[in-house]
Amino acid sequence: MNLRNKYFDVLHSKALVNIGKTRITSEGLINHISKMLKKEKILKIHALKSALAEIEIKDLAELVKNKTNSFLLDVRGHTFIISKYDIKKKYSPKNSII
Repeated sequence: MNLRNKYFDVLHSKALVNIGKTRITSEGLINHISKMLKKEKILKIHALKSALAEIEIKDLAELVKNKTNSFLLDVRGHTFIISKYDIKKKYSPKNSII
């Protein structure tokens, strides 16, 4: 499966990782996200309301992106998608941020 098809499958599926009230401060969560990225290549992450009490979703997504050395593909509501590889802009929907 190429990355374009994988992106659209992930876009329409449930999030594989939930970020809760511990936020992104724990190294265990960063390690878990990094391992999942190696396995899945593209990962959908959902932030609970408690994780967004002191930080905006876009800032949280940027923080996860920087800590995992990944690429931010999309932010919608409380959910964002990151990828291990840089996917070209033509592969994303019109309202995506890539």
